[in-house]
Amino acid sequence: MANHPCATAAAETLMEIQTLENDGVSICRHDGVGDCLYSAEAGRTFEVGRPDLNYDGHPDFLIRDFTGAYGNHDVIHFLGYAACPAGGYVKVLDSFMTSVEPTDDTSSGWREISASRDCFDDSRQDVVSRRYRLTWDERALTYGPPDNDEDLAQYCSSKEMAPPPN
Repeated sequence: MANHPCATAAAETLMEIQTLENDGVSICRHDGVGDCLYSAEAGRTFEVGRPDLNYDGHPDFLIRDFTGAYGNHDVIHFLGYAACPAGGYVKVLDSFMTSVEPTDDTSSGWREISASRDCFDDSRQDVVSRRYRLTWDERALTYGPPDNDEDLAQYCSSKEMAPPPN
């Protein structure tokens, strides 16, 4: 448990996730303090799946957040929360992608996530799709940026748009 993000999580970062109708979810602080980050009234957040990201026997959450607009791109805010054995959840993924899918690769102890991002390319006047890997960062105790490249953390950046699509 020492390398689990729950071991070092502060009380204000532990969340409670409640499932709602039509795959909706509400995300509030586990200690009940303050307003919910996402709720049926305050946002449009939906469950994508309940994979066990670190094979600890506790189902985790992958969530789509549609509370913002992301321009001319087919990009969605994806959140991932790992279940804590003593209760609550801690955020382990915060990424802007078009799709995310956990793989069976667990070489780090956490499942690798296959992701895609579709960005509108002005020079082509078309959407360009690229595939990435999101892998566990043992030092940060969270998933890192696409292909472990900090320059790709910002979606549809000039660096991302420079190479030919894959």
